[in-house]
Amino acid sequence: MTDVSTAPCPPTDADTAERADRVQRFEQLYDALYDDLWRYCRRRTGSDEAADDAIADVMSVAWRRLDDVPPGDRARPWLFGVARNHVRSRWRGRRRDDDLTTRLVHERHVQPIAPETPVDDLASLAAALAALKEPERELIQLAVWDELPHAEIALALGCSENAVAIRLHRVRAKLASATERTS
Repeated sequence: MTDVSTAPCPPTDADTAERADRVQRFEQLYDALYDDLWRYCRRRTGSDEAADDAIADVMSVAWRRLDDVPPGDRARPWLFGVARNHVRSRWRGRRRDDDLTTRLVHERHVQPIAPETPVDDLASLAAALAALKEPERELIQLAVWDELPHAEIALALGCSENAVAIRLHRVRAKLASATERTS
């Protein structure tokens, strides 16, 4: 005989409605933000496969922490922050693995030789971007490629809007200076 006190309770109409609302909210977030987040992850990881893995993890976090995802327009920068943290975590892990491999095989890293002749604007911009520190490059990518306004960048990076404006101004000046030197 089954003990009534331990038998699972059938879902109520309220449970079913709550679950449907949750699924609908997640689907709306997914549909609205998947492409932008995937492109962000693709640029940061360097491959389609790694971007697919990253976006799967980001969406998994979104589902698990759906109650923590801010409502409305604040959801986008929040999920960009999740993506940023995830990609950085994977990058640190990969870097540790690479460092270990390097030590184990006693390899030396050869620095690339800088071009001696000026190159076209796109190549000089790419070189200038590559020369930026990772946080600077990420800031310019969020502002230009992902078209996030300062307020959303501030939420994604966990800093003030004023700090974003100042840092972005400095990075743009650094890029302008670097591209002028190469052209």
